[in-house]
Amino acid sequence: MKKLLIACMSLVAVFAAQAPITFTPYTVDSISEQESKSLETYTIMWDLGGTLVDVNKMSFASELGTFDAAMYVIFDAHFDKDRIQARLFQTLELLGGTQQGPEQFKCKHNGGYSLPNVMALWLAGAFDENPYAFIQELEEGIDLLYQEDFFISLREYRLIRKAVRAMFAPETLACYQTLIKPMYKLLEKINHTKHTCMILSNWDAASFKIFIHSPCGQKLTRYIDEKNIVISGDIGLNKPHPSFFDYVMYTYRLNPEKCIFIDNDSANCATAQECGLHTIHFTGNVKQVEQQLKKYNILN
Repeated sequence: MKKLLIACMSLVAVFAAQAPITFTPYTVDSISEQESKSLETYTIMWDLGGTLVDVNKMSFASELGTFDAAMYVIFDAHFDKDRIQARLFQTLELLGGTQQGPEQFKCKHNGGYSLPNVMALWLAGAFDENPYAFIQELEEGIDLLYQEDFFISLREYRLIRKAVRAMFAPETLACYQTLIKPMYKLLEKINHTKHTCMILSNWDAASFKIFIHSPCGQKLTRYIDEKNIVISGDIGLNKPHPSFFDYVMYTYRLNPEKCIFIDNDSANCATAQECGLHTIHFTGNVKQVEQQLKKYNILN
């Protein structure tokens, strides 16, 4: 466990030593007449997890062991369905600490509390070169915590250990994803308009490379060009830091006033709005998203 904490802090130091990320402001005045005409259309920017795709809960429960998961909810969590996630995050915070260092790789969970440090680093691409060595370090740390009686039961220890491997193993994480069908249909509708779609997601590069070639990922690339997909693991920046959005605006030569960002995370939407983008906070109501897009004349 100490080795993992030292490794995390070393990565934080590397990030901190880097020069601050800055981008040349992109203004409408600096573009050509031809590019100016393109500003009559919008760029629709979609988050992925919780917005276009979600974890297949049945598959995830199967990976953990359906019987163990059910028994945990009944006997250990006393029907608190969120307890296993809370305990998982507590475990990861003990192994890797809370978020420290540069703000550009910090991220939050559904607009609320910050994710554990190891998760933030993982999303920013810190462990992409050897993800399985990272998982092994985590599992060794979990084993030590079990020896120190951190877990309330053997069942909880087994579930946490399996959940960590399921979350961080690239092949496993990629295969869990399933489309949020009503949102996918909305994406399909927009594809028949003159507007361009992009994906902006906090996602590690190793599993994303597998996901994008999966049946679920291939359905998304029917309507979104792979060149228009930006993930945190590739650029070393996590939403909701402003540099994430600055990077996208600068790299793709976009006017933020002609961008609409859709995300289920309120913190990400808040920062995007501060950066000048229009935002739609997706709370599960697809009709509401559709109505807001109609206000921008995206849909009839």
